[in-house]
Amino acid sequence: GAYTYKNAYVSFYPCGSGNDFVKAFDNQEAFYDLDRIINSDKFMNIDILKSSKQYSINVINFGFDTTVAKMVNDDRLKTGHGNKLSYIKGIIKAFITSMKTDAKIYADYQLLNPEGQIILASFANGKYYGGSFKCAPYAKLDDGLIEVCVVKPISRLRLLTMIKSYIDGKHIDDPKLQDVVIYRRCKKIIIKSDQEIAYTLDGEITKAKEFNIEIIPNILKLSLPKDY
Repeated sequence: GAYTYKNAYVSFYPCGSGNDFVKAFDNQEAFYDLDRIINSDKFMNIDILKSSKQYSINVINFGFDTTVAKMVNDDRLKTGHGNKLSYIKGIIKAFITSMKTDAKIYADYQLLNPEGQIILASFANGKYYGGSFKCAPYAKLDDGLIEVCVVKPISRLRLLTMIKSYIDGKHIDDPKLQDVVIYRRCKKIIIKSDQEIAYTLDGEITKAKEFNIEIIPNILKLSLPKDY
């Protein structure tokens, strides 16, 4: 909510279970120095994602990944803290229960998946989510564009073979995956489904049959660590 205040600046200290947002920066170690964060001497304007009345600074996604996020959240409620093992447990559960989601995705009003099904879809401002997955290797926090990656339904065996490429951020350019990976840059996303689907905003899960995502460019002032 800070973006609505012209005199408000935000920063972050990456002490969570995933620490995905910090991976959008080259000098990540600077954000682990609390003194440098508190004594910030410059800032940058960054984009944010908006969906209905909710906002995301990093990634909005649904499908396979939302099952993983739900496991992480459930474990956090049980233990009171995050755990990297939760991501692995979530992936195993998603392999069993979430290999296909019925939804149509439009990027700047162009239908990306006429068959109306996906295994996962991510709409990114940052580069990483899920603790280690580089879903949007070309993302920039201040370019005014949403990085869209949609993966069509595939077999469990083929998904296993592509996980390494997805972790390394090579899935977009991998010639072996061009038949199943759809990549776009756009300013607005529309998702439509006949049934309520769960989707994730920076790890927080909500549900809807239809929802839109848009980019609000250069609206949030992000303080950078001193001498960054």
